[in-house]
Amino acid sequence: MRRPRSTTAAGRWRAGSSGPRRATASRSRSARNAHGGARCSSTASSGSRDAAGEALPWLEEALALARREGFAEAAAIGIYTIGVASWIVGDFDRAEQLVAEGIDRLRELADSPERIPAPVNIAELRSTRPGGLPGLGVVFEDSLHPLVEVTSATAVSYALANQAGLARARGDLVRARALLEDSAARFEECGDAAGSAAVGVRRAYLELAEGALPAARAALEEALEVRRGRGDRRGVGLVLAGLGLIDTTAGEYATAERELAEARDLFRRAGDRWGLGSTLWRTADLAFARGDLDGAQAALEEARAVVGPTQRERWMANTLAGLAELALLRGEADRAATLLADARDRYLARDDAPGVAEVDERLLRAR
Repeated sequence: MRRPRSTTAAGRWRAGSSGPRRATASRSRSARNAHGGARCSSTASSGSRDAAGEALPWLEEALALARREGFAEAAAIGIYTIGVASWIVGDFDRAEQLVAEGIDRLRELADSPERIPAPVNIAELRSTRPGGLPGLGVVFEDSLHPLVEVTSATAVSYALANQAGLARARGDLVRARALLEDSAARFEECGDAAGSAAVGVRRAYLELAEGALPAARAALEEALEVRRGRGDRRGVGLVLAGLGLIDTTAGEYATAERELAEARDLFRRAGDRWGLGSTLWRTADLAFARGDLDGAQAALEEARAVVGPTQRERWMANTLAGLAELALLRGEADRAATLLADARDRYLARDDAPGVAEVDERLLRAR
C-alpha cells in the first residue's frame, strides 16, 4: 500500500509535528487505513449487488475515518463509492445524492497531486433479452480495474461516466447522454485513450437501450480497437461480450458466435469467473435465439459451475432462471417450477424485488 504524499494531512503532520513518534505512526496508519478502506470497499462494492450490500458498513467506516483524520481525497472517493453501492442495492435517491456530492468534492481537489483509487463501477444492469425471451437479463456493462490509481481530476471524468449509468438506470436517457458527452470531452482534452474507450462502452449501452443497434455496435468496435492496442484483456473480453449481445439482438448469429467464443477463451485463460460467467449467459442467449436448446443447456450448466464458488446469489439466480426457461421450452414444467423457486429464494435473500417479481411472473406460466 502506497503511503500518502506530503500534500496530505498525514504528510504535513510528518513534516512539521514535534509531537511523539507514536502519534505520527498512528496518524500514518490512519492514512493507510482510510485509503485502504476506500480501495477495498470500492473493489467489494463494484462486483455485484451481493457484494455492495456487504461492503456498505466498511465504506461507512472508511469514510468516517477519512473525515475524522482530514483526508480530503479519501473522503471524496468514499462518498462517491457509497453512492455507487447504494445504486447497486437499489437505493437510487441516496445514490444520486452521494454520487453528485462525491463528484463535487473531487472537482474541488482537481489540482491535487494525490493519487486515489479509481472510481470503479461494475454495475449489474438489467437489459432486454435477445431472441424474444421474456424477462430481463443481467448485463455487466464495463469495469476499470479496482487497483488503478488516478488523480482527482481523472476520477471526475470516470465518475461522470458512471453517473450517466445511474441516470440511464433511472430512465433519464437525455441526462445520461449529456453526462457521457461531458466525460468524453474531459478525456479527449487530456488525451486519455483508455478513458475515452470507457465512455464509448457506456455510450454503446445507452444506444442499445434506445434501440440504435448500428450506433451501439460502432461505439463498441471503436472501444475494442483502443483496448486491443493497449493489451487490456479484460476490457477486450467485456467489449466482445457486449458485441455478442448486440449481434444476437440483430440476428447476426455467426458474428455473435465468433465474438463470444473469443471472449470465453480470454476469460478462461485469465481464470476470470466474473467475465466468463457473464459471457456464458450471453452464449446461452445466442443459443436460445437460434433454437439450440442443447447449446443453451451446455452454456448455462457451465455458468452454474463457474458462478457457484463466487457465492453471488443474484448471479446464481440469473443462471437458474435461464435453466428454468430452458425447462419450460422442453415441456418440463415441474423442473422449471423447482428451478424458479430456488431462483426466487436467492433473489429474496438479497432483497431484490425486481428479481422476485420476474420469477413470480414466470412461475405463473410454469403452472
